Amino acid sequence: MEPTTNTPTPGESAAAALRAALAENHRWYASFGHEGARATLAGIDLTLVSIAGLCLRGVDLSRRDLSGLDLTVTDLRNADLSNADLGGAILRKANLDGADLTCALLHGVDLTLASLNWAELSCADLSAATMTRADLSGADLICADLTGADLTRADMTAAIMTGADLTGADLTDADLTGAILTGAILTGAILTGAILTGTIIK
Repeated sequence: MEPTTNTPTPGESAAAALRAALAENHRWYASFGHEGARATLAGIDLTLVSIAGLCLRGVDLSRRDLSGLDLTVTDLRNADLSNADLGGAILRKANLDGADLTCALLHGVDLTLASLNWAELSCADLSAATMTRADLSGADLICADLTGADLTRADMTAAIMTGADLTGADLTDADLTGAILTGAILTGAILTGAILTGTIIK
């Protein structure tokens, strides 16, 4: 009788590949690029594994299709998500400090209580996004599409929103201290209770 072999399932193979890639990425990030390798997660079907809550600091996910994924509490600090499709993804309490989300598709994404300190969001599509109590302090939102976004109680101190489209956005009780909204479109935006100390609106 021939010995039986346990062939890993696609999910098990994806999980193993993910663990290996993130181990190398951790070495790369901790050594400032001198050891390990920056993870791209190329070839890994992320729909077969759970990445919610994982440390994905500095990973390169540019141009990846991440739509609908659960990224709750995921650490994405300094990650490259430029031109990525995150439409409908769940990013509640995720850490995106310093992440590059230039031109990313974030339509309908849930960023409740997420941290995006100094994140690069220029030209990103954040239409209909939920960003209740999100921290966007210092974020670059130049020419971003924020139409219909829920920014209730969001911290947007010193955020740069030059040319951003905030049509119909809800900024109730948001902190816009020192924010720059030069050329921003605020048609139908709700600013009830918003803090506008030092805000530049022209």
